[in-house]
Amino acid sequence: MEGWVRYDAKRVLLVYGDLSPWSASAFNVSARNDSYRVIAEDGIGFYGTLSTLPEPQRGFLLGRLSEWAGVPVQLPTEEPSSQHRSTDVRRVRPPRAR
Repeated sequence: MEGWVRYDAKRVLLVYGDLSPWSASAFNVSARNDSYRVIAEDGIGFYGTLSTLPEPQRGFLLGRLSEWAGVPVQLPTEEPSSQHRSTDVRRVRPPRAR
């Protein structure tokens, strides 16, 4: 698998956090295949890792993803805590007359 990633795969972005167990056996990639590997400090998950990357590295990688996808790619933003509350208002029906 690593041989394919290194020599044949095109447009691959491997993101590892240095706290992730996967970084111990991180695959190598080749820039000639338009592929990149990042091992970010203090990171574990994909979005968390990308969001903690310093500029210009984060901007470069998001730019590559945007170009590959043909649309702008942005990291998810946190919603204000008020949007996490349920807005489900249940209507209470009056009891039926007997």
